Amino acid sequence: MISIAYSAIPSTGPFDGSGCATSAVSPADPELLYETTPGQSPMIGDDRLERAGLTAEVAHPDPSNGPVDGIAEYAIEITYEGLYELAEETVADGRSTLLDEHFGALGGWIASTLVRLGDLHLSFLPADDR
Repeated sequence: MISIAYSAIPSTGPFDGSGCATSAVSPADPELLYETTPGQSPMIGDDRLERAGLTAEVAHPDPSNGPVDGIAEYAIEITYEGLYELAEETVADGRSTLLDEHFGALGGWIASTLVRLGDLHLSFLPADDR
């Protein structure tokens, strides 16, 4: 199972520069997210990952930690599932060449999916306000 978790800040992309995801100001429309993300991955060996669902998260500040400004934070996670049979010949060469061939397209696919999600122009909390 592979999950693509996405949160972002306005106009700069999914991360605040430190590698940390930031939080959305309002919930994203699930229909829009499904339209934006692919239903399947590229081929991985003999099969593909299938989009299995979307999880929306809402985080509310704890009032015992001081004054609450009333800002809830939202995040989404899109899950892809599938099976990959790791056969003996896949690792037989000791260099994992076949694994590289099978999973080579996955990094670019994930990156392009994150770029498409970043193009949705959702509203986000500035990184300093987290």
